[in-house]
Parts: sequence; C-alpha cells; structure tokens
Amino acid sequence: MFSDPFIAGDQRYYSENQIYSIPAEDKARERPPSNTIILRELKVSVDQCCRRTGKKVLDVLDFGMGSGFYAGELIALEHKVLGVDFNSAMVEIAKKYFGVEAICIEHFSDLNTLERKFDFVV
Repeated sequence: MFSDPFIAGDQRYYSENQIYSIPAEDKARERPPSNTIILRELKVSVDQCCRRTGKKVLDVLDFGMGSGFYAGELIALEHKVLGVDFNSAMVEIAKKYFGVEAICIEHFSDLNTLERKFDFVV
C-alpha cells in the first residue's frame, strides 16, 4: 500500500492508518516474491550511479525503508546505507535482521539535521 506523500510526514499518520504490517520474526528475512523485479531494477540503478560517479561504494539513503530488506541487499553489495523510517518497530527489525544503520524520525524535515551527503536515495 502506498501512502499519499502530501498527507504523510509523521509517525501519527502511520499509527492512525496502520500502513505498516510488521512481519513475524521467522518471515522478516524472506524475500517477498513480488519484489524480485524491484530489486533487479534497484541494482541496475545503483550500478548506473556507480558508473556516473566513478565510485564503487555509494552512500545510500533508504528513506521509508520499512523492514530494511532493500537496504540489506545494498549492504550485501558493500554500499554504505542509512535507513530512515517513521516506524520505530520497523527500524528495530532492519537493525536486527539486516544490520542496517537506521534511525527513526518524527517528521521528514528531521532529515535536515543529518550531517551527511548521499549519492543515491531509495
């Protein structure tokens, strides 16, 4: 389910609308079958960015990372990833199962406080 970016923006929106479903612990690491194409396209885009920047390792921001599945895939490719989400439970899952450096934010404007630049945003 996609959220409306003009409505979304803080934790209250997600808790009130129950956008997130938290996976059972034994299912958290499974690759969602419908996301195989998305993962392939993500890897193609990251490869293109590497070629354009001349970098082998990108600094990636995964904004709205959810469980951290895609961030974990990028980490496996040796990229540096910061995952950001409004849902603290999802942040903990991403850290636990995928080793993602992740933070929970109250509002998307909190990103202004990051003292870090990114090559690629998911």
